[in-house]
Amino acid sequence: NDVMNEKYDRKSKSLGKKRSKSFIQTFAKSLKTTDIWRFKHPDQQQYTWRKIFKNQDVVASRIDMWLLDQGMCKDIYSCDMRLAVRSDHLAVSLKD
Repeated sequence: NDVMNEKYDRKSKSLGKKRSKSFIQTFAKSLKTTDIWRFKHPDQQQYTWRKIFKNQDVVASRIDMWLLDQGMCKDIYSCDMRLAVRSDHLAVSLKD
């Protein structure tokens, strides 16, 4: 479960070893794509998945994303997270 940016896209008391670049960053760059949610919300911390443990510790990640061709980003009006039916993840929705 990789994230684009450990600082903004993952929440945990014990994040473990941080990598300099994630696989998804390298993959997105090689295809010349952009994480549209991060493009629209550059400093916001919001997560598509989370788990709350019995001791109230929370682990959360933004692991669900749309990678769009860089030229398409200007055409997207909004990108939001919404509840999804029968899923433990939030859905990422786009509106052009």
